[in-house]
Amino acid sequence: MDRNMYFWNTSFPSLTICSHRRIDEDKLADYIRQRRFDEDDAEQFREFVTLLANVSYTTFLDLPMYKTFGIAGYEYMDLLYNLSWNFQPQVNSGTSSILSVQPTITEMGLCLAVNSRIAIYNSYEYWQTRRWERVHEPAPLVVHPLDGEVYGQLIKLESSYEVFFHGSMEVAEISKQQYSFQESYYTTVELLALEILTSRNARELSVSQRQCRFTHEGDMLMFSPVYSYNLCRIECRMKFAFKICGCVPHFYRPIGKGNFRYRICDFEGMRCLGQRSVWYLLRDGSFCRRFLLKQLIALIVVFGQAMRWYGVLGFAR
Repeated sequence: MDRNMYFWNTSFPSLTICSHRRIDEDKLADYIRQRRFDEDDAEQFREFVTLLANVSYTTFLDLPMYKTFGIAGYEYMDLLYNLSWNFQPQVNSGTSSILSVQPTITEMGLCLAVNSRIAIYNSYEYWQTRRWERVHEPAPLVVHPLDGEVYGQLIKLESSYEVFFHGSMEVAEISKQQYSFQESYYTTVELLALEILTSRNARELSVSQRQCRFTHEGDMLMFSPVYSYNLCRIECRMKFAFKICGCVPHFYRPIGKGNFRYRICDFEGMRCLGQRSVWYLLRDGSFCRRFLLKQLIALIVVFGQAMRWYGVLGFAR
């Protein structure tokens, strides 16, 4: 029996939430007026930009590919960011700490990360300023079984949304389990967290000896200053996308270390990716499994319940 109660501390889970409403209608109307689109072009552009804001590997073929509107693939993310809806749910917590909310770019598009310590490295502002330095990462929020049920609550979501649950030192990744929630429902999710930590003594070993990486050991990644297993898988997917279709989607960081870059996909590139989407999603990630993170957190959804309400998501450990 483990009698050291301090070993029972568990990191509070994090989540990435992706609203299905991505475009601000007022910003879109202003953009259409500035471009002086006629009525037909305005309607086609509305459809195009709405689908583009929600596009991912499984939906590339849903994009209307009949007109480019003079916008190149490398301009897509700037366009979506400038037209984005200000999605800012209210966050409450059953702890004394405040859960952080950080805008982040994922393989699902523009989303929000809650209680994440590394989401800032995938933020639009961090990419645009071509930053690579480590930023201050807040101390992990840990909870204890004797604390009772600890919860987080998101209010005023105002649209349907997708949720990825993960650890605070991880990011959302498209091949992982995601959960869909409807608008105007109060949803409660109970999570079981299983955490494995590498011994402090392992830091003195080489990466090849311990077969895992610490977060600060991001030298093997071209598009991130920090390491995580999912970030490694994402870069592997970028490499395969470029190998097969000669380009990568717009929701990846456009410029890597040493000014390295892939071509950003236009319509033809996205059609190519859409036709091969299952192939990308089912990559086994065996290369990245050789370099797991020094902290592994498995989150198991053990209970979920939804009832008619107004845009509330609650999650508890």
